Amino acid sequence: LKQEKGEVNYEKEPCGLNYPVNFRRDDIHHFVQSVRAKRTWQMEHSTEEILKLHLLGTITSGSFQPNIACALLFANEPRLITPGCRVRFLRFEGTEEGSGTYWNPVKDILIDGTVPELIVQTEIVLKSQLRSFTGLSPKGKFITTPEYPEFAWYEAIVNALAHRSY
Repeated sequence: LKQEKGEVNYEKEPCGLNYPVNFRRDDIHHFVQSVRAKRTWQMEHSTEEILKLHLLGTITSGSFQPNIACALLFANEPRLITPGCRVRFLRFEGTEEGSGTYWNPVKDILIDGTVPELIVQTEIVLKSQLRSFTGLSPKGKFITTPEYPEFAWYEAIVNALAHRSY
């Protein structure tokens, strides 16, 4: 409720996970290396300092305390912090979802992981469910067109995950 009212910046709250044990070190390393490359930093800043500079936690008494944003990006089990951090992909037969005995899903897939993994896995699942249509163009050539443009559905995935509308 506080989050909905904008009273608390939810992502900045401490997540309570043990750093670095409960986090994906390879993913953090890749992130930190990309920051160093873009900023032309070599080793001026530690991994934890870079995470802090990107608002992914705080350093208290020399110890890094990750926040919820850090957990959503890098935790081994982000659903321990945000139970709804998953995508449920549903595809229905026809144009109506239906309800009760008339509920008609033809695909019901749960996708778990960090937010970057959710984006990639949802993209794969969605791509596998979209159709392509082939027709004759006015120039006499056959053209294949996807059911929906990729930029549109990809943006919908990213927006849903960025706004935690799983």
